[in-house]
Amino acid sequence: MYDCDGNKDIISKYQEFVFNHHLKMMTGYCHGITSLLQTTVYNQNKLLMKKIQQVILACSERDDHGLLMFQGDSGKADLFDFGIGSMGVYWCLLNNKFPFDVQT
Repeated sequence: MYDCDGNKDIISKYQEFVFNHHLKMMTGYCHGITSLLQTTVYNQNKLLMKKIQQVILACSERDDHGLLMFQGDSGKADLFDFGIGSMGVYWCLLNNKFPFDVQT
């Protein structure tokens, strides 16, 4: 809801900081890493976007129906909870903006 172009460098710097912190702690799958991925869509931080996608996919597995199950903090059976559930994770993996995005 603000001009990402004018602040792209500082936003990218802090996105990288948060990602590195996540890698050190390996926590926050539930909201942190997927929410961070969503922010990279807005400022087109493609390098970090690819790194985050790799982490998410590495921490997932297929269920009995062949659908990706996303690992959470408390074990293999958990799903990421991204406000709109697993669909939100898929949405982010496809590099889409929020479906309720407000254009200013």
